[in-house]
Amino acid sequence: MKKAYRRNSLRIAYGITMLVLLLTGSASALYDSEAQYFLGLINNYRAQNNLGRLIVDAKLQESANWMSNDMLSNCVTGKYTCSHTDSTGSTFVQRLRDFGYPAGLSASAAENIAWGFGGGASSAQQAFDLWKNSQGHRTNMLGSSFVAISISRSCSAGDCAWVTDFGSIIVKPLNNDPTPTGAPKISSFDPVTTTVTNNVGESRTFSIKTNQTVNVSWLINGTEAFNEIGVITSSYANSSAALGVWNVSVLAQNTNGSGMQTWIWNVPRSIIVDIRDNLFSNSIITIPVNSQVTWINSGSAAHTVTADDRSFNSGNLVTNQRFTLNFIKTGTFTYHCNIHPAMTGTVIVTSSLPTTGDINGNGQLTLVDAIYLAKHVGGFSGYEIIYADGDINANGQVTLVDEIYLAKHVGGFIGYEKIY
Repeated sequence: MKKAYRRNSLRIAYGITMLVLLLTGSASALYDSEAQYFLGLINNYRAQNNLGRLIVDAKLQESANWMSNDMLSNCVTGKYTCSHTDSTGSTFVQRLRDFGYPAGLSASAAENIAWGFGGGASSAQQAFDLWKNSQGHRTNMLGSSFVAISISRSCSAGDCAWVTDFGSIIVKPLNNDPTPTGAPKISSFDPVTTTVTNNVGESRTFSIKTNQTVNVSWLINGTEAFNEIGVITSSYANSSAALGVWNVSVLAQNTNGSGMQTWIWNVPRSIIVDIRDNLFSNSIITIPVNSQVTWINSGSAAHTVTADDRSFNSGNLVTNQRFTLNFIKTGTFTYHCNIHPAMTGTVIVTSSLPTTGDINGNGQLTLVDAIYLAKHVGGFSGYEIIYADGDINANGQVTLVDEIYLAKHVGGFIGYEKIY
């Protein structure tokens, strides 16, 4: 009796790469859901390498189905070493021709096979990862001339055989794809909550998994950010969150229909309140809902930021410590310092701020509006602590120079980008 052993060999026949890979390690047979999942994995992998997607060819699939069953019956179950030469003595090229695919004639072709025991080769991900990490197998998967594929898996009692054939032409597209007849469903997604919050500049990744192969479009506030073709999993990553409320949607669709997942991604503005000894520098502020307020102790004594109704409390803040709150509801929130009760402040949270830059609504853009923008809008670097005098150029006066600078160059806030 032949003893099973690990092997990774390379053979050349008819100018075609043939590879054998043994996996150590149950499922159903042939072109099943795992085979379909493998199709999504390999097409996604090819897309990442700027290559076209592969289509399952019926003639290739017939050959692969026969070969995976032949391997299971004649070498895998007996724990023997499998090869591309089947139990009848036919090479894979001859076998493809016998099933009607013109390998070595009008089409080039290649074959990957894998087998394993005890569940080690049961999943598409296992087979894909092993082939991807083997140079010869990876070359087949990323063959630029290939447009057709077959994927077959046969298993019994945890022992499995896999066959994938690649071809440079499509003889007949497979018309019995086991894709569910209903519209695709997003079977899992992350984050699992549909409303998420980040600070400006933080990273965030959104991802989905579907129950069938789909084309995916990621939309940010209704505008497509990017798309993927022929995948089962997909992710959108943003490495630096921008200020605003973002509608992040992913549309998964194929010929059966479509499915969608949506998140509301809140990236609030951060408004700075400077705490100096015995006072909050701007004791009354008005902000839009879904804004952040950060208190920074720049004094030498310890202070607290404590709500009058005890709904929030920073604890003792020593020099340079900060305390941040997200205000997600409208209302008026009064607070004080527990250590110095005479220190009081108020946060007024409104549904929105004016979009004209006229913060106090008096019909004019004045120094009052400019100083408010400088001190309370936030989201800009180097001006986090501008005291109540608003003297940007530090000449001892608050003039139109300061006002124009604030209006035109501070940036980083919504609704004031075009103040001339």
